[in-house]
Amino acid sequence: MSAFNFDLIDAAGYGYHRIWAERTYLMRLALIPLILKFACAVLAHSLGYSEDFLRRGLIMLPSVFAEGWVLAQFLRTILMGERWPMPLPERGDEAAFARVILRARGIISSTLVYVLISVISTVLAWGAFEMNGMTQAVVDQQAGVAPVAEEVAPAGGNPILLIPAVAAILLSIWSIRLLWVYIPYAVLMPARTYLKKLGGFMASVRLAGLFLICMVPINVLAVMLVQGLMSPYGKSLADAPDYVSFLVIFIGALTDLVVGILITAAMAYALRTIVPHHPDALKDIADKKS
Repeated sequence: MSAFNFDLIDAAGYGYHRIWAERTYLMRLALIPLILKFACAVLAHSLGYSEDFLRRGLIMLPSVFAEGWVLAQFLRTILMGERWPMPLPERGDEAAFARVILRARGIISSTLVYVLISVISTVLAWGAFEMNGMTQAVVDQQAGVAPVAEEVAPAGGNPILLIPAVAAILLSIWSIRLLWVYIPYAVLMPARTYLKKLGGFMASVRLAGLFLICMVPINVLAVMLVQGLMSPYGKSLADAPDYVSFLVIFIGALTDLVVGILITAAMAYALRTIVPHHPDALKDIADKKS
């Protein structure tokens, strides 16, 4: 089996091109989920849970389901050429009903897997935050109780302690591939088959590179826009007028949704040699223009 590989620029270019070409369709598809995401974010902010990973994640859970539904629907459009909403077939057309059932199974599977990935990511982020806080508290306590410890400890530290840290970093990079396992589930491809075809460690490095290429420009633009809005009021939303706070929260919700759609389109193109799709789907950009 040949090694998994793809061109980063081509995949990212396909993502940007596809969401621009489908902008009208995506606005209709994502309007209600965007409103729900904004409402959940406003509720989390008003309750003071913006920095509480678990409570904010719980409040945002309905919007995660809605976002997963949008991505699953768009994946069926990208991979299978199906567009929402699909008309129900006439009674008696068993083949058409079978296709509708397969589509529904793919959308439900992809949505549920996306929600599961989001929940696990939230719990891991909370655990890392709590672990960092506990470590910092222990360091501060030791510095206050035994300030001479720095003189006794070796200057270079214990190199053996670097082994688990390096192993954790490598494992984190490898596990990046799991963030997009909802893509093959949209066409009912088992996760085991997806991971087997994906191959070794470098596949995750390539996927991480594509993620950064898609995510960074839009987030930088959003940050610049938010900084422009917040510049008269400082860095805290509590010091800004309500309309500015709502606008900043809306920009954040819109950015998250746009980035998710963009990355999904780019990843689907990058995985086109692995994930099953319709023969007429995932054409190159040059083919789309011709």
